[in-house]
Amino acid sequence: MNDFLLSLASFVIMLVPTILLHEIGHFIAGKLVGITILEFGIGFPPRITRLFQHRGTEYTLNWLPLGGFVRPLGEDFVRPVGDAQASGDWAEARRRGVENPKSVFMAKPWERIVFLAAGAGMNFVTAMVVFMIMALIGLPVVRGATVAIRSVAQNSPAAAAGLQAGDVIVRVDGDYIDSSAALTEYLAFREGTQVTLTVERGTETFEATLPVDSVTPAGSVENVVILAVVKDSPADLAGLQPGDIVLEGNGQKFTSLTSLQQFTNAHKGQEIALLIERNGEQFTVRLTPRVDPPANQGPIGISIGAQQSNAALGFTLADYDAIIDFEPASLGDAINYSLARTGDTVRMIVEAPIEIIRGNLDPNQARPISIVGISQIGGQRLEESFEYQNVLPILDFAAVISLALGLTNLLPIPSLDGGRILFVVIELLRGKPIPPEREGMVHMIGLLLLLGAMGIFIVNDIVNPVIQHLP
Repeated sequence: MNDFLLSLASFVIMLVPTILLHEIGHFIAGKLVGITILEFGIGFPPRITRLFQHRGTEYTLNWLPLGGFVRPLGEDFVRPVGDAQASGDWAEARRRGVENPKSVFMAKPWERIVFLAAGAGMNFVTAMVVFMIMALIGLPVVRGATVAIRSVAQNSPAAAAGLQAGDVIVRVDGDYIDSSAALTEYLAFREGTQVTLTVERGTETFEATLPVDSVTPAGSVENVVILAVVKDSPADLAGLQPGDIVLEGNGQKFTSLTSLQQFTNAHKGQEIALLIERNGEQFTVRLTPRVDPPANQGPIGISIGAQQSNAALGFTLADYDAIIDFEPASLGDAINYSLARTGDTVRMIVEAPIEIIRGNLDPNQARPISIVGISQIGGQRLEESFEYQNVLPILDFAAVISLALGLTNLLPIPSLDGGRILFVVIELLRGKPIPPEREGMVHMIGLLLLLGAMGIFIVNDIVNPVIQHLP
């Protein structure tokens, strides 16, 4: 399917409902605390038609498909307004039969906080419900052996233990290990002892004892292995094959997947020399990463995975032969998964700036993105759902976006819900409210700055699409 159509479809499927649910949260909270809601709009003006009116609230359908909005008494679409500016709204509320209209500023501080925070609250609830639905549908479960031995060095501890290339490690000391990275970490923990490996070799299963005399961080290396090569891509034309290990680029060693991604993105349109290892032999290939590659292919046209190796133990590991099944969870387990996943996602979003500063996260992979960037990633997840005939990729991304929207709106920035909550807190501290005209001016300035920043993010996402940051 066309990338633009996928991005547009993801915008309609994910972003529009997410924003609309955010506004529904404000609407429900406003009604509960008694604030008069003059209008609940689906989409943004200009108006297409008035749908109906109920209990003083006008429900409308509007032309701009950007979710929706709530217009309470005492506020316009952007900011709070004073009584003089709202006089027409007061008259309209009475004409609609509202006996005791209540504006936002007539509400008690705690009522305003509830009203303002309810949008983000609805986003959190939505994400938790989506995560729970995912668990009830069936989460991916790794079954069978997943850690394969690619090579064994002669006269090494691994060779002495009887291990051979092609063996598959099923268990370690009786416990299931789901990845080569997890196995390497476990071996480092057991340094100075010996471990018992349950190994599959063809139809035979046996146990091997491996002495772990030396597993130092310097001895463990994460190699980049090619899992697939796109036909007619620069990698294919250069002769690269699945199973090749990419050791260096222009003399720069690759010790992680991210290091190769950053290297290829930094050398688009320039010829590079890659040092490759194949079946124990090393050779160099030359190719030129594409400046504008087809969607989901990346500059050189490969998919990659991590491969663990340890010189001290004498073997190289890879994550192969994994069998992925989908197992529905019970309601209780689904609730626990939802709570845990929500907490983990919130922590990941909050800690992202810190991880960038520490150098543990590529800024391009955690940069601020606009609705264009969100739609691009959403289109990719939608394509994955179509390809694998499974709704989990698109549901997972929708839940993450809902949490991100909720957290962003709680930031203490003027014009956002968090900025308005900050003004309520200031009112509580000083003992009297800030005049709505002054608060409205601050929010208007904040909105203009946010729109400017959003414009920059949109241009960046168009010129430098998020989905291009692939190898």
